[in-house]
Amino acid sequence: GEAFGAPLGARAAIPAGTASDEKHEAASAAARKLYRVSDASGALKVDEAGSYPLKKDMLDTNDVFLVDSGTEIFVWVGKKASAEERKNSMIVAGKYLNQNGRSNNKATKLNEGTEAPLFKELFSDWKDMRVPMDFSKKPAPKKRVHAEVDVGALLEMTNPADTLVDDGSGKLKIWRIESFEKVEVSEDLYGQFYAGDSYIVL
Repeated sequence: GEAFGAPLGARAAIPAGTASDEKHEAASAAARKLYRVSDASGALKVDEAGSYPLKKDMLDTNDVFLVDSGTEIFVWVGKKASAEERKNSMIVAGKYLNQNGRSNNKATKLNEGTEAPLFKELFSDWKDMRVPMDFSKKPAPKKRVHAEVDVGALLEMTNPADTLVDDGSGKLKIWRIESFEKVEVSEDLYGQFYAGDSYIVL
């Protein structure tokens, strides 16, 4: 170690971290907010519905909710949310981000029943993070049926639909499209095609 470090000069002390992970996670959790987007009163309204710790039963299948994790916004759409609530959910989320000076953040839309684990972990009592799998049952082995295959018949082209339209005996012509017009490509450039250009090959 010293032979390697000597040409680089004296070692500087590395300062200890200023904030622990626990403090960061606690601050992030405290920033969690839940907002209800509802038109039950006859007009579309957004009201704060809860804050940390969030519980799964705070979500109502009849409405849309914005869940602010502190770094990201989730738009949760209940199965029975009205068409107006559904239509305006992402617009409301965008306005919320802009009003809070977070226009760089993104909003992720989730339908009830299709929640991602990243969303579920924001709720303290949401326990079904993984899809349950039953590994106790073994699938029954499938029996393979071996049939005789006539390999020669695979290559026979007796059906007219199996024959090629062009037998390759004609002359090849290539045009490149420039300003919506065909421009013939010289034969010495055949086989060279450029991305972004359109061609006709006959």
